[in-house]
Amino acid sequence: MKLIKQVTTCSDHVCDGESRPPNVPHRLISVINFNQAAENNKKPILAELKRILVEPGALLEIGSGSGQHVLYMAELLQDVIWQPTEMAVNLSALAHNLTSSRIHNILQPLELEVGKDWANGEYRYAYAANVLHIMSEKLLPSIFKELKEVVQAGGIAVFYGPFKYNGYFTTDSNKRFDEWLRKKYSEAGIRDIEMVLAEAHNSGFTFIEDIAMPANNQLLVFSRQ
Repeated sequence: MKLIKQVTTCSDHVCDGESRPPNVPHRLISVINFNQAAENNKKPILAELKRILVEPGALLEIGSGSGQHVLYMAELLQDVIWQPTEMAVNLSALAHNLTSSRIHNILQPLELEVGKDWANGEYRYAYAANVLHIMSEKLLPSIFKELKEVVQAGGIAVFYGPFKYNGYFTTDSNKRFDEWLRKKYSEAGIRDIEMVLAEAHNSGFTFIEDIAMPANNQLLVFSRQ
Protein backbone atom coordinates (compact mmCIF):
# COMPACT_ATOMS: atom_id res chain seq x y z
CA MET A 1 0.00 0.00 0.00
CA LYS A 2 1.56 3.28 -1.04
CA LEU A 3 1.02 5.10 2.24
CA ILE A 4 3.02 7.81 3.95
CA LYS A 5 5.54 6.11 6.21
CA GLN A 6 4.89 6.01 9.94
CA VAL A 7 1.92 8.36 10.20
CA THR A 8 0.38 8.50 13.66
CA THR A 9 -3.23 9.67 13.74
CA CYS A 10 -4.91 10.86 16.90
CA SER A 11 -8.42 10.15 18.09
CA ASP A 12 -9.54 13.76 17.73
CA HIS A 13 -7.13 14.48 14.83
CA VAL A 14 -5.02 16.83 16.95
CA CYS A 15 -1.65 15.16 17.24
CA ASP A 16 0.53 15.65 20.28
CA GLY A 17 3.41 13.30 19.56
CA GLU A 18 4.00 9.60 19.20
CA SER A 19 4.87 8.55 22.74
CA ARG A 20 3.09 5.52 24.10
CA PRO A 21 0.55 6.40 26.83
CA PRO A 22 0.90 4.84 30.29
CA ASN A 23 -2.46 3.04 30.05
CA VAL A 24 -1.50 0.73 27.18
CA PRO A 25 -2.68 -2.85 27.89
CA HIS A 26 0.18 -5.12 28.92
CA ARG A 27 -0.32 -7.42 25.91
CA LEU A 28 0.45 -4.47 23.60
CA ILE A 29 3.66 -3.31 25.26
CA SER A 30 5.81 -5.05 22.62
CA VAL A 31 3.75 -3.84 19.64
CA ILE A 32 5.92 -2.09 17.06
CA ASN A 33 4.41 1.11 15.63
CA PHE A 34 1.75 1.17 18.36
CA ASN A 35 -1.02 3.59 17.38
CA GLN A 36 -3.19 5.12 20.08
CA ALA A 37 -5.90 6.11 17.58
CA ALA A 38 -6.25 2.46 16.54
CA GLU A 39 -6.58 1.50 20.19
CA ASN A 40 -9.25 4.15 20.73
CA ASN A 41 -11.38 3.39 17.69
CA LYS A 42 -11.26 -0.41 17.53
CA LYS A 43 -14.29 -0.97 19.78
CA PRO A 44 -16.75 1.40 18.05
CA ILE A 45 -15.62 0.13 14.63
CA LEU A 46 -16.06 -3.49 15.71
CA ALA A 47 -19.56 -2.72 16.98
CA GLU A 48 -20.53 -1.66 13.45
CA LEU A 49 -18.63 -4.47 11.71
CA LYS A 50 -20.55 -7.04 13.75
CA ARG A 51 -23.71 -5.66 12.18
CA ILE A 52 -22.26 -5.39 8.65
CA LEU A 53 -20.18 -8.57 8.29
CA VAL A 54 -23.07 -10.96 8.81
CA GLU A 55 -21.93 -13.84 6.60
CA PRO A 56 -18.79 -16.00 6.95
CA GLY A 57 -16.04 -15.14 4.50
CA ALA A 58 -12.56 -13.81 3.89
CA LEU A 59 -11.70 -10.17 4.57
CA LEU A 60 -8.88 -8.16 2.99
CA GLU A 61 -7.61 -5.45 5.32
CA ILE A 62 -5.79 -2.71 3.42
CA GLY A 63 -3.05 -0.99 5.40
CA SER A 64 -3.13 -3.03 8.61
CA GLY A 65 -0.52 -0.83 10.29
CA SER A 66 0.53 -2.28 13.63
CA GLY A 67 -2.12 -5.00 13.42
CA GLN A 68 -4.00 -3.75 16.48
CA HIS A 69 -7.33 -3.91 14.67
CA VAL A 70 -6.90 -7.41 13.30
CA LEU A 71 -5.64 -8.74 16.63
CA TYR A 72 -8.70 -7.37 18.40
CA MET A 73 -11.40 -7.85 15.79
CA ALA A 74 -10.51 -11.26 14.36
CA GLU A 75 -10.83 -12.86 17.78
CA LEU A 76 -14.38 -11.50 18.08
CA LEU A 77 -15.41 -12.13 14.46
CA GLN A 78 -14.40 -15.76 14.20
CA ASP A 79 -16.45 -16.48 11.07
CA VAL A 80 -14.33 -13.96 9.16
CA ILE A 81 -10.90 -15.02 7.85
CA TRP A 82 -8.73 -11.92 8.13
CA GLN A 83 -5.99 -11.16 5.56
CA PRO A 84 -3.76 -8.35 6.88
CA THR A 85 -1.64 -6.35 4.41
CA GLU A 86 0.94 -3.57 4.53
CA MET A 87 3.42 -1.76 2.36
CA ALA A 88 6.87 -3.34 2.21
CA VAL A 89 8.56 -0.93 4.61
CA ASN A 90 6.11 -1.78 7.41
CA LEU A 91 5.48 -5.45 6.65
CA SER A 92 8.13 -6.90 8.96
CA ALA A 93 6.83 -4.89 11.92
CA LEU A 94 3.29 -6.10 11.24
CA ALA A 95 4.48 -9.70 10.95
CA HIS A 96 6.35 -9.34 14.26
CA ASN A 97 3.23 -8.06 16.00
CA LEU A 98 1.14 -10.96 14.69
CA THR A 99 3.72 -13.65 15.45
CA SER A 100 2.57 -14.34 19.00
CA SER A 101 -1.10 -14.47 18.02
CA ARG A 102 -2.80 -17.85 18.26
CA ILE A 103 -5.98 -16.57 16.63
CA HIS A 104 -6.90 -19.18 14.03
CA ASN A 105 -8.58 -16.82 11.53
CA ILE A 106 -5.63 -14.46 10.96
CA LEU A 107 -3.56 -15.27 7.86
CA GLN A 108 0.08 -14.39 7.31
CA PRO A 109 0.34 -10.71 6.30
CA LEU A 110 0.89 -9.87 2.64
CA GLU A 111 2.64 -6.98 0.95
CA LEU A 112 0.13 -4.77 -0.82
CA GLU A 113 0.60 -1.47 -2.63
CA VAL A 114 -2.21 0.47 -4.26
CA GLY A 115 -1.42 1.12 -7.91
CA LYS A 116 0.58 -2.09 -8.32
CA ASP A 117 -0.46 -5.69 -8.90
CA TRP A 118 -2.22 -7.21 -5.92
CA ALA A 119 -1.87 -10.76 -4.72
CA ASN A 120 -4.37 -13.20 -6.19
CA GLY A 121 -7.40 -13.91 -4.06
CA GLU A 122 -11.12 -13.51 -3.67
CA TYR A 123 -12.68 -11.85 -0.66
CA ARG A 124 -16.19 -11.34 0.59
CA TYR A 125 -15.11 -8.24 2.49
CA ALA A 126 -12.56 -5.43 2.29
CA TYR A 127 -11.75 -3.05 5.14
CA ALA A 128 -9.47 -0.04 5.50
CA ALA A 129 -9.14 2.27 8.50
CA ASN A 130 -7.44 5.67 8.25
CA VAL A 131 -6.07 4.90 4.79
CA LEU A 132 -7.79 7.19 2.28
CA HIS A 133 -6.50 10.40 3.87
CA ILE A 134 -2.97 9.01 4.14
CA MET A 135 -2.42 7.70 0.61
CA SER A 136 -2.09 10.03 -2.36
CA GLU A 137 -5.38 11.39 -3.73
CA LYS A 138 -4.34 10.39 -7.25
CA LEU A 139 -4.45 6.74 -6.13
CA LEU A 140 -8.10 6.96 -5.12
CA PRO A 141 -9.35 5.56 -8.47
CA SER A 142 -6.82 2.72 -8.22
CA ILE A 143 -7.94 1.44 -4.84
CA PHE A 144 -11.50 0.89 -6.07
CA LYS A 145 -10.41 -0.56 -9.43
CA GLU A 146 -8.17 -3.02 -7.64
CA LEU A 147 -10.81 -3.88 -5.06
CA LYS A 148 -13.20 -4.68 -7.90
CA GLU A 149 -10.78 -7.42 -8.98
CA VAL A 150 -10.60 -9.13 -5.59
CA VAL A 151 -13.95 -8.48 -3.87
CA GLN A 152 -16.60 -10.93 -5.04
CA ALA A 153 -19.94 -9.77 -6.44
CA GLY A 154 -22.23 -8.87 -3.57
CA GLY A 155 -19.25 -8.37 -1.28
CA ILE A 156 -18.82 -5.44 1.08
CA ALA A 157 -16.10 -2.77 1.30
CA VAL A 158 -15.81 -0.62 4.43
CA PHE A 159 -13.71 2.54 4.88
CA TYR A 160 -13.15 4.33 8.19
CA GLY A 161 -11.80 7.85 8.59
CA PRO A 162 -12.59 11.58 8.40
CA PHE A 163 -14.13 13.13 5.28
CA LYS A 164 -15.17 16.52 3.91
CA TYR A 165 -18.71 17.20 2.70
CA ASN A 166 -19.33 19.65 -0.16
CA GLY A 167 -15.75 20.84 0.33
CA TYR A 168 -16.23 21.62 4.02
CA PHE A 169 -14.70 20.02 7.09
CA THR A 170 -17.19 18.68 9.60
CA THR A 171 -15.29 20.17 12.56
CA ASP A 172 -12.48 22.61 13.30
CA SER A 173 -10.39 19.73 14.66
CA ASN A 174 -10.65 17.92 11.32
CA LYS A 175 -9.52 21.10 9.58
CA ARG A 176 -6.50 21.35 11.89
CA PHE A 177 -5.71 17.68 11.34
CA ASP A 178 -5.84 18.19 7.56
CA GLU A 179 -3.47 21.16 7.84
CA TRP A 180 -1.08 19.09 9.95
CA LEU A 181 -1.18 16.22 7.45
CA ARG A 182 -0.56 18.39 4.40
CA LYS A 183 2.26 20.27 6.07
CA LYS A 184 4.05 17.07 7.05
CA TYR A 185 3.11 14.88 4.05
CA SER A 186 2.33 16.78 0.87
CA GLU A 187 0.16 14.07 -0.74
CA ALA A 188 -1.96 13.37 2.34
CA GLY A 189 -5.20 15.09 3.27
CA ILE A 190 -8.84 14.53 4.22
CA ARG A 191 -10.80 13.54 1.11
CA ASP A 192 -14.08 14.90 -0.22
CA ILE A 193 -16.72 12.25 0.26
CA GLU A 194 -18.24 13.13 -3.10
CA MET A 195 -14.99 12.15 -4.81
CA VAL A 196 -14.82 8.88 -2.88
CA LEU A 197 -18.41 7.99 -3.78
CA ALA A 198 -17.82 8.84 -7.45
CA GLU A 199 -14.70 6.68 -7.73
CA ALA A 200 -16.45 3.82 -5.96
CA HIS A 201 -19.39 4.07 -8.37
CA ASN A 202 -17.04 4.16 -11.38
CA SER A 203 -15.60 0.81 -10.30
CA GLY A 204 -18.91 -0.90 -9.67
CA PHE A 205 -19.42 -0.30 -5.95
CA THR A 206 -22.84 0.80 -4.72
CA PHE A 207 -22.87 3.18 -1.77
CA ILE A 208 -24.91 1.73 1.10
CA GLU A 209 -24.32 3.69 4.28
CA ASP A 210 -22.47 6.59 5.90
CA ILE A 211 -22.22 5.98 9.64
CA ALA A 212 -21.19 8.73 12.06
CA MET A 213 -18.44 7.51 14.38
CA PRO A 214 -16.71 8.94 17.47
CA ALA A 215 -13.97 11.57 17.18
CA ASN A 216 -15.38 13.14 14.00
CA ASN A 217 -14.92 10.07 11.82
CA GLN A 218 -17.22 8.19 9.45
CA LEU A 219 -17.66 4.59 8.36
CA LEU A 220 -18.51 4.27 4.66
CA VAL A 221 -20.07 1.02 3.46
CA PHE A 222 -20.19 -0.11 -0.18
CA SER A 223 -21.50 -3.20 -1.96
CA ARG A 224 -19.68 -4.69 -4.95
CA GLN A 225 -22.08 -5.00 -7.89
